[in-house]
Amino acid sequence: MNLIEPRFRGLFLSLFALFILYGTSMTVIGATLPKILASFHWNYLAAGIVIGAGAVAYFVSTYVAATW
Repeated sequence: MNLIEPRFRGLFLSLFALFILYGTSMTVIGATLPKILASFHWNYLAAGIVIGAGAVAYFVSTYVAATW
């Protein structure tokens, strides 16, 4: 039983790898947040704004890419 058609396997694998990479980057940010706060002399509000801006930019870029 084929869950993914052969012509879509490359697309599936590339999207799967992209989501793994994105998830890994979010895990690394969460694990290193205390060091980031200390290094840049930020508080949690500033870090939240930066992380939120990254999430919004990711959403907008995927939305624009899907509509073109």
